[in-house]
Amino acid sequence: MDVLREVCEDRGCEMSIADFGRMIQLDTDLSGQTLLWKGQDLIFKLPLIGDYQMRNATVALTAIEILQEKGWDISDMAIIEGMSEAEWQARFELLSYDPVFILDGGHNSQCAEAVAESLRKYLPNTKLTLVIGMLRDKDYSAALDILLPFAEKCYCLTPESERALSADSLAELIREKGVSAESFETAEEILTKCFDEEAPVLAFGSLYMAGEIRKTHRRLSKKRIRDKAKSAREALSEEERDSFSKEICKKIAETEEYKKANIIFAYKYAGGEVRTDELEKAALAEGKLIAYPVCGAKSISNHLRADRENDYNLFTDGKDMVAVIPGEERDAWKESGCYGIREPALEKGKMIEPSGIDLIIAPCTSFDEELNRLGMGGGYYDGYLPKCENAKTFAVAFEVQKSDKIPTDEHDYAVNAVITEKTVYL
Repeated sequence: MDVLREVCEDRGCEMSIADFGRMIQLDTDLSGQTLLWKGQDLIFKLPLIGDYQMRNATVALTAIEILQEKGWDISDMAIIEGMSEAEWQARFELLSYDPVFILDGGHNSQCAEAVAESLRKYLPNTKLTLVIGMLRDKDYSAALDILLPFAEKCYCLTPESERALSADSLAELIREKGVSAESFETAEEILTKCFDEEAPVLAFGSLYMAGEIRKTHRRLSKKRIRDKAKSAREALSEEERDSFSKEICKKIAETEEYKKANIIFAYKYAGGEVRTDELEKAALAEGKLIAYPVCGAKSISNHLRADRENDYNLFTDGKDMVAVIPGEERDAWKESGCYGIREPALEKGKMIEPSGIDLIIAPCTSFDEELNRLGMGGGYYDGYLPKCENAKTFAVAFEVQKSDKIPTDEHDYAVNAVITEKTVYL
């Protein structure tokens, strides 16, 4: 602190010190913490956990106050929204709730102490599987002494660095300290085992390891959520599926978006998906037009006449899905299109520009309350929906398909609403 004061004096700068006593924690759990900023009586949600994140927020808000005093127009709402969207990867980051999986890119004893403090607060009396990868030029032994009391067992990985401590050497040291440890070749091997065991996990160590852990966890977690939600959906009886589907269609028909829509982009249900046929019949009777997806670039190009190639490129930018209003001929439908799903015969139908669609009704395998949608993994809807600039998107699913949190990537597209037989999530 003395050094900072000297620098400020030399440069003629005023030094401000944050008062940590002004930040009051009202509530906290693994999803984040609700904080009160005294002096402005500002209450906001911070999706970062740990007391040190509360101190970081204090520093940020102190800096904002100084800017406001200098004439910057920063509203309370801007602060609340900004804090609610704060993200700090690999800093006691909760990657999933089921199972609990926390990632921290700490690599020294100071970081380990901060992690231990958070574990005592958020997961008291809980033994965890520790996934660890360290660099050999760090004081990894001291960090292990702090965290091993929380470990049921350890899985070791060699980080992608020339300075890495080998997984075998790390596992040997941990066993010498009295804790069970195994070494693995890849993050996928470790995380597959962790998901199978369903025990709480802390991945700790080098940031060289953290990136691979995050990427692999996201991919495997999506698969796990997808499989679990599909199993729950398939477990519904035919009577339940039929009754719930009718209730979902009723909820869609009651929305202003449906009533105002002229062109609806729907889907032909397959397997255990929400059945939308009654809604389609009602929409057609009301004079609305319904388009359906045709997927697969190769499949699409095979059905296009040469003079329609320009249409395809115009409506899709050459990508893998188009919206097609089926023709009225008897052979206007293909019984088994891409992935075995019934779809319009492209040469008999009419392609619709994405900008011409008013309402999209999309299937999903799972969803969360933040309106994140998980499809079948092909990425067709995520690639197509952003082009539909004038449309609202409703994902439809049964309530049993709901998840606590859907992992998202940059290309994933959140919908405007999710409609189930129980409620409309907005």
